[in-house]
Amino acid sequence: MSKRYQPQGVFNVPFQLLKRKLVDVPGVLVATYEESIKSKCSCITYSTSDTKINTLQTSQDTWNFETHYTPLIQKGDRIRLLDDNSEYDIVGVPENVRRENRYVKCKLVRING
Repeated sequence: MSKRYQPQGVFNVPFQLLKRKLVDVPGVLVATYEESIKSKCSCITYSTSDTKINTLQTSQDTWNFETHYTPLIQKGDRIRLLDDNSEYDIVGVPENVRRENRYVKCKLVRING
């Protein structure tokens, strides 16, 4: 029998889920974000990378995010980290770890520049 999964970090960072909603602005669907649940998570292995496209310098910040499982967290939504109010896009499909409905993890990305 395998051991149960244990999160990589302590859930000590407060966050708020921002649910994506598509609004029809005459002829165009525009993404808006509505505040949803608040909880705590762990954000581990922060990285940043700089890229230059033509003359525009951009920076990409990345976190690995883990929290208690909720089916509300989905691809396309955003996470607001409440300690500094920074907002990150959820990249890829959030993983229901070992399909146990206990923990969810995903990658968060923010583009600056």
